[in-house]
Amino acid sequence: MARGYAVVDFVTTGLFAAGADRIVELAVVHVDPAGTITGNWTTLVNPERDLGAQPTHGIRPQDVRLAPTFEQIAPELCGLLEGRAVVAHSATFDRGFLGAEFARMTEPQLGIPHHWLSTIALTERYLPGTGRTISQSAATFGIDLGSTDRAAANAWVAARILTTCIAADPGCDDWRAALERADDSRWPNLPPTGIYWVPRPQLHTSELPLILPDGTELPVGTEDHPVAEPTGRTPEQTTEAADQLSSRIAQ
Repeated sequence: MARGYAVVDFVTTGLFAAGADRIVELAVVHVDPAGTITGNWTTLVNPERDLGAQPTHGIRPQDVRLAPTFEQIAPELCGLLEGRAVVAHSATFDRGFLGAEFARMTEPQLGIPHHWLSTIALTERYLPGTGRTISQSAATFGIDLGSTDRAAANAWVAARILTTCIAADPGCDDWRAALERADDSRWPNLPPTGIYWVPRPQLHTSELPLILPDGTELPVGTEDHPVAEPTGRTPEQTTEAADQLSSRIAQ
């Protein structure tokens, strides 16, 4: 039986996965089959090239100097995705970059599953009028993404979209179909590298501890995992806003 969903987001040096652009940050949020967020992971990635669109993502050379390469974190990433329906806000974009990163690895790969859920499509179906961008979706939940592109915050917003839609329409066949496909899909089985993930300093909002792939938890609100509250709303008000959306959709 499928384990649930893995919501992913990748921050990249640019827009062209088939060219020289690379992933510089990634995040994964786990959601169980019932629609409850259960864990989240993130790391910077050394792109082994210049950082590209720095004004957009705000990542500095010193931030990635000690970060792992994609090949070094690929085994742990595959473990986080195995047996789960993969979800991304812009699924085509993120799937393209992930496939390109695997294609660059020296060890021959089996490829990656191609059936992903898009929270853009879910937003258009369940939250009409919200807007297509991740920042517009974030505003619906009262979450301020800040001025730079952050994988952890983006993945968290996409996960909130997913959980809101599941709660509003729990009997939808799309969820069952996605989980069944995930159960039949296989990610590359790679030997662990033992390389630690390196989260970006000053992570944005999260309601869960940050969990590293080795199981180490960084408690919310510590110096290593500071939290910025959603602008204008307390966490309780943010949850209330999501509940109100679920009620409105169900009507």
